[in-house]
Amino acid sequence: MDCKLSPNGKILAVEGRFYLVLVDTKTNKIIRQINLKNSFLSKKYSGNMYSGIIFSNDGKHIYWTTSLGDILEATLTKNDVKVKRFYNFSKENKRPALPNDIKFSKDEKFMYVTLNGANKVAKIDMNSKTLLWEKYTKGNFPYGLAIADNKIFVTNWGGALVYPNIVDKNNISKGGWNDEKSGFIKINSKTESAASGTVTIIDQSGNIIKTVNVGLHPNDIIANKKGTKVYVANANSDTVSMIDTKTYKVENIVVSPEKIPYGFSPDALVLSPDERYLFVADGNTNSVSVIDLNNNQVIGLIPTGAYPGGLDISNDGKTLYVADTEGVYSRATTNNKNDKQFQLFYPQKERKNIGTAGDFNTHREFGYVSTINLPDLEGEDLQKWTNQAKTNIEYKKIKNSLEESMLSPRENIKAVPVPKRLGEPSVFKHIIYIIKENRSYDQVLGDMKKGNGDAYLTVFGKKVTPNMHKLAKEFGLLDNFYDVGKCSAEGHPWTDGAFVNDYVEKNVRSWFRGYPHVILDAMVSPKTGYIWDNVLLHGLSFRNYGENVQADVPKKSTWKEFYNDYKNETTIPFKNYISLNNLKKYTSKTYPGYDHHRISDQVRADAFIKDIKNATDSNFPNFTIMALPADHTSHLKPGYPTPASMVADNDLALGRIVEAVSHSPIWKDTVIFVIEDDTQDGWDHVSAYRGPAWVISPYSKKNQIIHKVYSQLSVLHTMERILEIPPMNINDISAPIMYGCFTEKPDFTPYTHVQNQIPLDNMNPKPSELSGIARKWSEIASKLDTKLDNPENDDLINKMIWYSVKGFETPFPSKNIAEVTETFKQFKDLQ
Repeated sequence: MDCKLSPNGKILAVEGRFYLVLVDTKTNKIIRQINLKNSFLSKKYSGNMYSGIIFSNDGKHIYWTTSLGDILEATLTKNDVKVKRFYNFSKENKRPALPNDIKFSKDEKFMYVTLNGANKVAKIDMNSKTLLWEKYTKGNFPYGLAIADNKIFVTNWGGALVYPNIVDKNNISKGGWNDEKSGFIKINSKTESAASGTVTIIDQSGNIIKTVNVGLHPNDIIANKKGTKVYVANANSDTVSMIDTKTYKVENIVVSPEKIPYGFSPDALVLSPDERYLFVADGNTNSVSVIDLNNNQVIGLIPTGAYPGGLDISNDGKTLYVADTEGVYSRATTNNKNDKQFQLFYPQKERKNIGTAGDFNTHREFGYVSTINLPDLEGEDLQKWTNQAKTNIEYKKIKNSLEESMLSPRENIKAVPVPKRLGEPSVFKHIIYIIKENRSYDQVLGDMKKGNGDAYLTVFGKKVTPNMHKLAKEFGLLDNFYDVGKCSAEGHPWTDGAFVNDYVEKNVRSWFRGYPHVILDAMVSPKTGYIWDNVLLHGLSFRNYGENVQADVPKKSTWKEFYNDYKNETTIPFKNYISLNNLKKYTSKTYPGYDHHRISDQVRADAFIKDIKNATDSNFPNFTIMALPADHTSHLKPGYPTPASMVADNDLALGRIVEAVSHSPIWKDTVIFVIEDDTQDGWDHVSAYRGPAWVISPYSKKNQIIHKVYSQLSVLHTMERILEIPPMNINDISAPIMYGCFTEKPDFTPYTHVQNQIPLDNMNPKPSELSGIARKWSEIASKLDTKLDNPENDDLINKMIWYSVKGFETPFPSKNIAEVTETFKQFKDLQ
């Protein structure tokens, strides 16, 4: 998450989500690890905050912040590290205070802290450990702070405060907490993303002197030694704001070289010791921008690991330290069965611990620290590094796609499935985009012999998913398709907007502000908005069936009750709640959104099929998006169907939906894209990110295996080309368009769905109905919440699903997954 050097440069403190690691900078070896889960906080779920590590001037003490409101203090001695609570901020209005960034006064008598969850800044007396004052910043979600010119400069992540009774409701939205009780932020009505970023300037008594506007999502902030300038990283604007501390004049510096589209996500800053250069961590592009402050221009890029989120530099200016939040993405594994990093202590026959050596899953990820020996910043080496960084972000593809998007459409061009130029005609007038939940390729389609699958890893094979198998056979089997996110809170921003911004990245594994599986928080929105915003902006028609919609149902209702209502043709009581403004007007009221798995997907299929019966080319939308979530499952939790039954429910619904479309008048000019939001609850022998996908239309390459590499971003880019709308950002514009999935010779044969081969209402038994290992697993499942994926024990649901279908006698596949050996660049290409 962040890193900070000791004053003498001998120790690097690295902040992970649940630990603080101390590294000897001479040997680059870990000398201490402080684990929050095993500390005095172990009885409570706690994680480190987004940033905010600081050493005392003598280097003997380290202070940092946690989600429980604590400022922790680690005292360093020659042979030991002792940790204690320095100060605690209590909840306010039932919300956590979320202390984040920390700075000292020059004499170290006072500590200043941003309270990200309370919209405040606090001042603490270091000697007495007493709170001197807490003051509101009059901004949303204060993140970073800097002390300059005897004033406190505070970044407000969500910009200026707004009040719904005095502001145009089209320009505000719920933001900051992913729930119905969230406050409001100012938004861009066209993209539903934050439209304000501010810095509040406060005096030593806590009085606000001035608030200045900067870029969007301002996070990290630093000051120069003289206190004449402060620099602010604006993640959702791809800029750094430079503020004069006397005049408060703001100058914005673009961090991306040349005219690269939005998507760099600057989120950390450090100055060179001579203050000639400013280094900017660009999270999304896995690089550091180097800015020459003599002319405020980017002079080069330095390649890093995945999503750099913290920076520091050695006192001699020769070594740059980078906290790579995503490491090298989800490629972590080990060959050592006894490696404690890869053991889970849950029941298994004849042993207590489960070894996961060799496994690949999206949650299996290490954070990295890059130690970079800086080149001559005025020499050829920086240019070589810049070229490498550009290669890593596929700069040539971006440039070519930009040039291609600006080409004028040719006249008298025949309509084809996917046009070569933006604005040229497609045979498709309608796109239906279906998003399912959490399955990997091998988990569902690994038993299809013609594809690159591993049948041992197939949990939901042909018997459970006959329609998914039939659709893959009839319309083309994509066995080299990749998802991007590691979990649903990342997955839906990727599938909907081709982007995960700094706000989401810095909340991963903690979700202090809620889990945006259903996006109710406008802070999640990228600057360029979502695919439906792009559609509406270009005057096309749109309909939403359940995506980013929360279906509120009676609290004590059960899956069984609702399923019986469905079979008896009784109306199921639900009310859709939608936070994002641009979805409200276009969302079906009869199609249930995400309801935490109490409503069968057959109810959703019925609602859509009722609409499709009346569909014509003139009344059916150009773009339809649909959430079909039952394959998420509720693992082994009693009161819900078994995982196999829930996936079978999802499979049947998908088959019925495709059948209905293929028998309708719009079939001749409709394409259906079906993907998973992520692959987190499955295993795969190729990559943790490989997932099943289907491209269904009369123009699909039927009965073929499609080996070409595509991804969720490819789906978005392909849909944009068909709809004659431009890509949204750096991610979708560089993704390959899916030309290889289509033929120009149509086959209009309709699809006939396959009836489910296992009951949809096989229910998970209660613990009292079981014995032995099965009972222990059921007891664990009983305690889990179905509302979100388990963030603390990521493999837990995976194993529940495996054993529920394969049985407890079938070994978990730790020995059967080959190690992924592609290089970092190759892995980046997959995304």
